Amino acid sequence: MACQATRQGQPAEAVTLIETALVGVRGQETPALLADLYTRQADAFAILRDSSRCTAAISKARSQAEHLSPGDDLPHLYWV
Repeated sequence: MACQATRQGQPAEAVTLIETALVGVRGQETPALLADLYTRQADAFAILRDSSRCTAAISKARSQAEHLSPGDDLPHLYWV
């Protein structure tokens, strides 16, 4: 939904959806899931021209990507 909101010109709504998702996955998060969410968040911040928050989201995504363990994640996150 966040990706769709961003593409439909509603990046602020995308940020809200991602923040909600981040709260919703607490205790069940995986590095791939967080990397995916932070990447989508960075995209929305980039469209909003919020460079500091975009950079922070990219940093968080990169940090999570460093902890990826192939095969230990949800099947739909195979591409991360």
